[in-house]
Amino acid sequence: MVIKSLFIFLGGILNIILGSIILKKNFQSRSNLFYFLLCLFGGLWGIVKAVQLLVIDVYFHNLIITRLVYIFGTLAPLAYLMFAYHYPYKLKEFSKNLISLLYFISGIFILLIFFGIFKMQTVVIMYNKVHLYVIFNNFLIFTIYFFVYIFFGVALLIKKFFRDQGIYKTQLKYLIIATISTFLIIGFVCIIYPLLVDFRYDWLGAIFLLIHFSVAGFLIFIKNR
Repeated sequence: MVIKSLFIFLGGILNIILGSIILKKNFQSRSNLFYFLLCLFGGLWGIVKAVQLLVIDVYFHNLIITRLVYIFGTLAPLAYLMFAYHYPYKLKEFSKNLISLLYFISGIFILLIFFGIFKMQTVVIMYNKVHLYVIFNNFLIFTIYFFVYIFFGVALLIKKFFRDQGIYKTQLKYLIIATISTFLIIGFVCIIYPLLVDFRYDWLGAIFLLIHFSVAGFLIFIKNR
């Protein structure tokens, strides 16, 4: 368990470092900024997941760890959607009302989670191990939120890919492939499987996030510059 947690923790740190490198390449780019935020929130989510596997204290889980897991889990899809909206250019200017709505929904989720009103899992300590159990209705709402934001982002990128005839077409292809493959895996092990069965494999999500961010970040922001 300690080795697994250390591996996940290092993955989270590497995510944040990667995002910082991308941001440093162009501080003024909105695409780089939101990719950094995506790496940051994904990395922090991974770090908290690593801690979650080690802490044997129900009160600490309910008070801090579980809330942080879902706060960062809420922010990551928002950052991804806004990255897809801005990268490599805006296909169409979103209305201020739509932008506000996207942030508002995420903000409401975060406030409800922070104040303990919206709970998506319970924690039980058995035989000195952490066991997580879904609160189905709440987790289902979170599942819908997660996939709506991710699929919205993917749809934007696909639309740009088919319309673009310039230098960004290859980068968009890389990003779409990385996004679909990775988020389908993450969505299954971290969202669908826990919703229907249990949390046995959700820690794998942090590993796949590192793979996605590293490959996509290199191919899009580094190799093609």
